[in-house]
Amino acid sequence: MNRLFSWPALVLLGVTTAASAQVPHVDILIYEQDGKLATGGSDFDAGGTPDGGVESPDTRVFSRELDLDGFTNLRAGDDPGFNSTPDFSLPANEDLYYRTVPFTLPTGASSRNLWYWDGLDDGSNGNYLDDVDFGAPPSGVEFARFNNGNREEIADGSDTTLPYVFIQTSNSLGVVHKHLAWGVTGDGYQSINVGGGAPPEGLYLVSFEFSIGGDSHDPLTDPENAEPIYIVFNNDADPLAEAAAVDWLTSELIGGDVLLGDYNGNGVVDAADYTVWQDSFGSTTLLDADGNGNGVVDAADYTVWQDNFGASAALSQGLMIVPEPNSLLIVAGLGGVALRRRKR
Repeated sequence: MNRLFSWPALVLLGVTTAASAQVPHVDILIYEQDGKLATGGSDFDAGGTPDGGVESPDTRVFSRELDLDGFTNLRAGDDPGFNSTPDFSLPANEDLYYRTVPFTLPTGASSRNLWYWDGLDDGSNGNYLDDVDFGAPPSGVEFARFNNGNREEIADGSDTTLPYVFIQTSNSLGVVHKHLAWGVTGDGYQSINVGGGAPPEGLYLVSFEFSIGGDSHDPLTDPENAEPIYIVFNNDADPLAEAAAVDWLTSELIGGDVLLGDYNGNGVVDAADYTVWQDSFGSTTLLDADGNGNGVVDAADYTVWQDNFGASAALSQGLMIVPEPNSLLIVAGLGGVALRRRKR
């Protein structure tokens, strides 16, 4: 699967980590539904093809680790990518755009195009949901798209909507697949190799809106008629904090439940979820199948799957792009189906 990088390949391919080798190819699924754009997750590694993999529609909160750490003043990555499939397609032969938009959170009255949380467990109790506290980014720290090594569309924590960015033109089947490069830069940043300190560890939050046609968008896909997405970019924070941020944002901004035992996120507990559990048994890093949230895939997670086998529910509205540990969540019953309630 070729990825279309937006900056020199040396920058993205010259740094390899053990963690990045384990990252599955999961993109943001963008498709037209009921006359507007909708989003979800598309997992190429779960039996996928060049036209798409296993889709989880109706997802609006995502997270991704920034795994490029070869520079002191920059943390970056080229994931998640943007994707549509023949089953979840866009209008054919149309230009897809996104833009970074400001938004408000319950933690602050201001509207910002970049939010930051240090990701620390302030209570030292292992429950990061108690500590989620997004606020203004550190002074001088910015989030940007990179194009040939240059920063473009810079989010600085202000109430500014950034210009539309062209993603790709859909093909005759309404399919796109494109990866762009994003990064968080430190205070005083001048270029990739010049100036600036390291961006602080923690979680950086942005929101994207999508449009067919950009500023001259089709009224049916006007961003005002569609829902924005939210992406948490993790810069060396605890993966449990990343998971908690996804859960908190889903609860506070969207709401929803997550079906226990549904380890591949397709909305039903079935044999495919057993395969996810089996393939990651014993892992403390690949934790999609960590059903009880204890930080390891073990026999207890098999019991979670077994107890909920055959159950189905509304698909999760929050998705971690990498298989990081799930936060500790309350198990609730809903009509006999075990769900994780995304509430603090």
